[in-house]
Parts: sequence; C-alpha cells; structure tokens
Amino acid sequence: MTKTELVAALRQSPIWKEDMNRHFQLTFNGTKYRLKIQPLAVRYEKKVGAEWWSKASDYYKNVEIKDGKLVISGYRIPVEVLPQ
Repeated sequence: MTKTELVAALRQSPIWKEDMNRHFQLTFNGTKYRLKIQPLAVRYEKKVGAEWWSKASDYYKNVEIKDGKLVISGYRIPVEVLPQ
C-alpha cells in the first residue's frame, strides 16, 4: 500500500476524521486514537492525558486494509465500522 492509497481510504472512512495536521482521529468509548501520517510510515497512537503514545507503526509498504480493518504491525484497526 502507498501513502496516497492509505490517505484516500481514510478520507472515505465514515469513522476516521482528518484533522488540521492531515492526520486522522477518532474517539471510541471516550478514548482518542490517531493515525499519524508521516512521509515514510504511519503511526497508530492513543491519547493518554495530554500526550499521544505510539501503539504501533510501520512503513506503508507493510500496511494493508483487509476485511474492513487496517493492519499495522499485527493491530487490526477498524476503518469502516467501530466494534460493538
């Protein structure tokens, strides 16, 4: 997957919203999550207090969307529907 393909998929997602820094955020059960879009890699982060903590990151070439979920370093992150 390329950076362009990932950004296009996230812009079409009904649950992820692009912020002013061109990263993507969502709030689930009161917790904020972010997909930080960087030049060579994407980072999956969780907000704890005022800080963002990295949960996983990988190069775009190793990232894929499978069964409606973004797979980053073994994490399966919803792209289309939040879990119930």
